[in-house]
Amino acid sequence: MKFRTILFTTLPTVLVKLPGGNLVTGMFFLLVAFAALTSTISLMEVVSSYAIDELRWTRHRAQFVLYFILYRDFLARAERQGARSAAPYKARRLITQLWHQNGAYDWQGPAAKRRLAVARWQRWIATRPKAAP
Repeated sequence: MKFRTILFTTLPTVLVKLPGGNLVTGMFFLLVAFAALTSTISLMEVVSSYAIDELRWTRHRAQFVLYFILYRDFLARAERQGARSAAPYKARRLITQLWHQNGAYDWQGPAAKRRLAVARWQRWIATRPKAAP
């Protein structure tokens, strides 16, 4: 039996049968969502720490770039699966424009092309206005 089947099929069926089962089931899935969110944040902190320590970026810049890359990946995956994008049109247009201007990062591409893509993104990041402290 797959974990997905246990979590989303079997457990709700069992939990609903308990006294106050609807409340217990709702709380259970709320806690599962909270666990997923906190796990995601802790995993992204590793990447942010690397950018802060090794690239000497500010925390704001490191997190902005990380979330931007993840958001762009989310949009690409959603479009491949035929889902409509949840992003507002203007934000999506801006992200697409930036992606075309600065280029995509190809992990398996030639080293020179990867360095060029990183340099373009670094120039773009450097030109962004600094957030007020």
